[in-house]
Amino acid sequence: MLSIRNLNINYGKKNILQNINIDFKDSSINAILGSNGAGKTTLFQAILGLIKPSSGEIFINNKNIKSITLKQKAQLISYMPQIFDNPFDYCVFDIVAMGLEPHRKIFAKTNKTIIHNTLEMLNIHHLSNQNIQSLSGGQKALVLLARCIVQNSKIMLLDEPIAYLDIKNQKMLLDIVVSLNKIIVINIHDPGLALDYATNIIALKDRQILFNKNKANIKLDDLEKLYDTNLNYHRLENLHFIKAI
Repeated sequence: MLSIRNLNINYGKKNILQNINIDFKDSSINAILGSNGAGKTTLFQAILGLIKPSSGEIFINNKNIKSITLKQKAQLISYMPQIFDNPFDYCVFDIVAMGLEPHRKIFAKTNKTIIHNTLEMLNIHHLSNQNIQSLSGGQKALVLLARCIVQNSKIMLLDEPIAYLDIKNQKMLLDIVVSLNKIIVINIHDPGLALDYATNIIALKDRQILFNKNKANIKLDDLEKLYDTNLNYHRLENLHFIKAI
């Protein structure tokens, strides 16, 4: 379990997140919703240890992450950023292979098989030898997901993973993610897709948690309060379609 207790984050005198308390249960899909600037990415950075909270604690299986080494943290948490920003133009195969670093002592033949199988699963094996900087934004997103998958961590943090993907690849990515049997935390802007795929939805507004609910308990009124706008909602079997009016 990943637990956040009484988390507060300030940038200078500006309060970004206030009194955040969340339990992410094993084998759960958790969508984080919120307007631009609500603090979704900041929350990820705190979990990863990239920024230091002003107060509060973060635990993995009741162990404070402050006591976990960088290698141990990399074995437990994988991260897919919104944007891949690296000055070195590695090929796709090498980018994905980086996900194995926390777990291996040598580059074994079995590791190569894991990489090839993951690239095949995401339909990007044909890109193996291409340099990452030559790819489209959507292709880069799939490469970064492949790296997370081979990292085989207990927890996956996905920061707007479908932002650059066409609708076919959005579905493929989300279908694969929900099949992984991990603690998945996804920052996402589309509440309809959050309801389609997540088991639990956390909404951030005004620096705090507006609601933290199982998706079965989400009401249209909850989402209208979150986005401060009227919404048009339709449901077709298990698919949810939500648009601002």
